[in-house]
Order: sequence, then C-alpha cells, then structure tokens
Amino acid sequence: MATAGEMERERTRVNKLTELLKDSRFYPLVEPITIARLCAILKRCRLHIGPDSGVIHLAMALDVPTISFFREQGAYKSFVPCGPKHRVLSRPCRCIDHRDAPCEATGRAECIATIEPQEVADLVIQRQSQ
Repeated sequence: MATAGEMERERTRVNKLTELLKDSRFYPLVEPITIARLCAILKRCRLHIGPDSGVIHLAMALDVPTISFFREQGAYKSFVPCGPKHRVLSRPCRCIDHRDAPCEATGRAECIATIEPQEVADLVIQRQSQ
C-alpha cells in the first residue's frame, strides 16, 4: 500500500508508482478514511510506502515494513524509521535555516520531488526478492 495526501501532485506520483509496479497486490490509498479503517488496512499490508507522516509511524507501530521519504532537515533522523523492516529515501533540503525558503514560495517540497517513482519501485522489487 502507498498513501498520498490531498495534493494532486502526490496522487499522480502514487498512480505512476502503481503503473511501474504492475502488481495487483499493490493498493494506492489516496482517499481520506478514518484512523480505525486505516489501521485495519495497514494490518493486512506487507509493505507501506509514503512520506514522513503519521501513517508511516502508524505502520511501524503495527509492525508493517515501510519505505518512507524524508527531507534532510533539522533533527529529522530522530523521526526516521529504523530497523531491518524499514527503508528510507531522503534528500537534502535547501530550506534549512533559509529565511525565504524555496519550498515556501512554490508550495511543495522540492527536495522530496526529486525522488522518482522508479527509484521507489526498485526498492519495492528489491524487498520482494528478500
């Protein structure tokens, strides 16, 4: 399963990942649902893919393996999932200590946008072969 926020850009990237994986077991979750329903869905998953969000941490709490995306800023490493069940894709963030943060001007995390769906698909495929 992969989750996305409400932004169309996030949904588009999840849909691109779905195309790349070509796996009927892959479930893109892009619509809002209750936390109880989300927990029930996560408990049935073999892997969760998503950005640094409450969903990643909920998946970890439910012992679901994760692939997550993080901006390298501040104390981000204290929030990064760790352990053999978790993979992290991170990118340096130009907005660190920047008065006129570039991401603020565009309304999107430019650093995270550099993570390509193919890179994520490769990690998923690698995980399946383990």
